[in-house]
Amino acid sequence: MKQFKFRIDRFQADQIFSPIRTKADVIMLWMNAIKIMLAYVPVSKEDTVGAMELIVAKMSRIFFATDDKVFSLNFPFFVSNDGGELAFSMLSCPSVDNKVTSDILSLLHTDDVFAETHVLDFAEPINDLCDTDNSIWGLFRDLMLSEEGYIRYEHDPKLENDHFHPLDHLDIFYSNASTFKVGCKQRISLGDLTDILNRKTVCHYIIRT
Repeated sequence: MKQFKFRIDRFQADQIFSPIRTKADVIMLWMNAIKIMLAYVPVSKEDTVGAMELIVAKMSRIFFATDDKVFSLNFPFFVSNDGGELAFSMLSCPSVDNKVTSDILSLLHTDDVFAETHVLDFAEPINDLCDTDNSIWGLFRDLMLSEEGYIRYEHDPKLENDHFHPLDHLDIFYSNASTFKVGCKQRISLGDLTDILNRKTVCHYIIRT
């Protein structure tokens, strides 16, 4: 099992812990997480506000944690580690590097291609990027089609509402149309959620109360 742990400072946390409501948000999170890992500089304990952990085994997932929240996504990239330097790729893109992640973020931030209503307006900025890197379209297509695998644990005293919004709960999925909560009897740590999602450890059980 490959396991990589990173401390997160306030600036990085602002990039990572924004609400996830759409597939564009998921893709931006994948890109920002890769950027952090490619250029990672160790963060002091004093500046640490959260953690990021990448696990590649039978499952391939990335985890993010603060004191009151832990969430995880599928990580649909191949990961290699050459002397402590991580590299990322997909079948459609041999190197998901800093430039490639910036190009994908530009499509979502600057061009906002998901907001386009005409297919040519959607395709034009992608085609422009393909003039210099023809793997961009394949990568963007694969990211759009990749399963998110989103799950979030939260300790939420602010919005607690008996069994309708338990103090400790899991949120499964992220869109309003499909999300639901599973209450937890106690707090869940990053290690706990990792164990729950690890296909090589014993299963956890839901017991109705």
